[in-house]
Amino acid sequence: MDLIDRITQKFKADRAKAEKSVGAVLSALRTTIDKETWEQVKKAVPDAELFVGRSMLVGGGRTAEMAPIVAPSTLLAALAAQGWRKDEIPQLAQLVIDDVRAGVGDAAVQRFIAASPGLKV
Repeated sequence: MDLIDRITQKFKADRAKAEKSVGAVLSALRTTIDKETWEQVKKAVPDAELFVGRSMLVGGGRTAEMAPIVAPSTLLAALAAQGWRKDEIPQLAQLVIDDVRAGVGDAAVQRFIAASPGLKV
């Protein structure tokens, strides 16, 4: 079962919401790691770039506007805006981080968590 399937199953969320949410977490993570480490994330989560792109779309259809890349300090607000409850966000982030930890290493994960207020994984 892939990451998106685990999220949709655990939270009874639709696939689009799960993909945007994973993208938001990965987008925030991306701002705390170097390019080489990001390449490892993409190996761990093969659709990482796709999810990041989907997390940046606001609205829908052909008139969607691009939102700014999610920073660690704004991750909670971005996920709450997607409809996640405050108590669900750390669980969601944990699922994403579990998939990328092997690729990025524990030190990078800890930097990301430290930069993300309210995110206790």
